[in-house]
Amino acid sequence: MSVSRPSRRVSDRERSRARILAAATRLIAERGLDSLSFAEIAHAAGISRTLIYFHFKDRDQLFHETVVRANQMLYEAFVGAVAAQANGLDQIVAIGHAYQGFFEKHPREFALISCYEAKPANPAAPSATEAQIISCHEAVMQLMTEVLSRGKKDGSLRRNLGDPLKTALCLWAFTHGLLQVTATNGAGIEETHGVKPAALIDFGFDLMRAVLKHP
Repeated sequence: MSVSRPSRRVSDRERSRARILAAATRLIAERGLDSLSFAEIAHAAGISRTLIYFHFKDRDQLFHETVVRANQMLYEAFVGAVAAQANGLDQIVAIGHAYQGFFEKHPREFALISCYEAKPANPAAPSATEAQIISCHEAVMQLMTEVLSRGKKDGSLRRNLGDPLKTALCLWAFTHGLLQVTATNGAGIEETHGVKPAALIDFGFDLMRAVLKHP
């Protein structure tokens, strides 16, 4: 059986798209979105500005696609973390540590997610790429609620935690906020309070485990 290979044109298109996304990820993470132009992204990617418009209709679409990619990477890390643990408590804490690992290994992608979360959402009329971001977030919440429900059943989590979805949303907000604060003001926290950022994160996860664990 013969196996068809992608044409050179298709491969070149995929490579140029990947270069654009990589350049945009770096520049948005370093400088933010508001002052960034397609010309600067094209220069960083080593391609023409016209080629960017071939792939992306505007800056928002490009930004949203970088956020989609970052969220997909994060979700895959969560799935792997859950698979490596046996009970609900260890699984939900492992999700937190996976978020920390993502934060440390992929700081640019973490910055993209933070940048997106800081902007007002328009869930009533999302674009196609925004709908993908929403879908990624829903998948994360579904994974976390399943883990929390499993933990209640296997006895590793407190039975009186309440609604699993609300619990998942609070845990997500707590974890993201903890990592975001240490990313933006870790040095200030250490200087003012004498607490190292890494120690604060470890304490936060220990606190989360203590609150969630079945007595």
